Amino acid sequence: MPLRLNTLTVSPGVDLAYTDSGAPNVFPYSTIFAVHGICFTNLIFQKLQSVAFDNGFRFVAVNRRSYAGSTPFSPEETKVIVDDAPLLEERANFIQARGHELALFIALFAQKFELPPLSDDGKTGGSTVYGWSMGSQLAVLMLASVPTLPPTVRSSLASHLRSLVIYDAAPYFFGFPNAEKNWAPLVDITMPESLRLPMFGQWVSSYFDNGDYSKHNYDTLAYVLPSTDKIPTIFKDDMSNTASYGQDAALDLPLVFKFVQPLQEAFYKALRGSETAALFPRLKMTFVCGDRSPSFGLSGLWTVQDNVTKGGLRGRIHYKIVKGANHFLHWEDPYKALELITADVVNLSARL
Repeated sequence: MPLRLNTLTVSPGVDLAYTDSGAPNVFPYSTIFAVHGICFTNLIFQKLQSVAFDNGFRFVAVNRRSYAGSTPFSPEETKVIVDDAPLLEERANFIQARGHELALFIALFAQKFELPPLSDDGKTGGSTVYGWSMGSQLAVLMLASVPTLPPTVRSSLASHLRSLVIYDAAPYFFGFPNAEKNWAPLVDITMPESLRLPMFGQWVSSYFDNGDYSKHNYDTLAYVLPSTDKIPTIFKDDMSNTASYGQDAALDLPLVFKFVQPLQEAFYKALRGSETAALFPRLKMTFVCGDRSPSFGLSGLWTVQDNVTKGGLRGRIHYKIVKGANHFLHWEDPYKALELITADVVNLSARL
């Protein structure tokens, strides 16, 4: 299956790069749109993309802005990201624009390639958005931004989106504070700056001995030290073509820490907003984490549970903890990852 990097223009001067498995040999098929995290590009999904195609799904892996092939942020956009001066409204408009870009990508892609829409009974067709790690932020921004798009785009998305699946989202991706004991190489200022991203790549792909997570107790999590009983994913295979430790990843942290209030507002719009619920009455939302992922996976899941429960949406959103899984489930066990992402697709078990 070819993994050629293609681009799609989503607005004047803005392209998003992607790899596409192409249409499988079944019809109608369902499509998965995947968004990557920090340091690792859309090529981190290549194993999952291949497995998905072999089992009757179309898989499209998108590169976020500034990553390979996608349009870098302009000087004006970069200023909004990194400066302390921008008004709250400017930052809110900025993240809404990022949500619009992904939403338009999905709508335009569906139109260009005539993707099968979600069937009336919800059993076939349609599209799932899979946000992994920081990709979860963009996936949620996409959902929050849809009500402010033109009616034709809203209608297209409403006829295609069947589910949103989030894997290992840290609390701060949605504007919520991290656990008090949280640590990661990315934010350790005692470490040379040039080493923080490469160190993060090794650390985040490790396995961690988190405690009894059934207690919902943040003190039981392993915040710093990986386990020695499992080899980190990055040391098992040659993953050099999936990682990027340069300038394309440099703006990811400011996109988190400088946008707290607008990110939190977008989270509530996406998961608790009446307009979103009206547009997508059948949309299924699932938050997943590995029980051996870094602590931010479990703490992020708990944060979402706490804030969603306050809004009375307990029945509309589902949660799963994958026993034995680390942050790189889609690389370590792409079959299991596919089962999780497409759990709502009828007769999946017959394909896998």
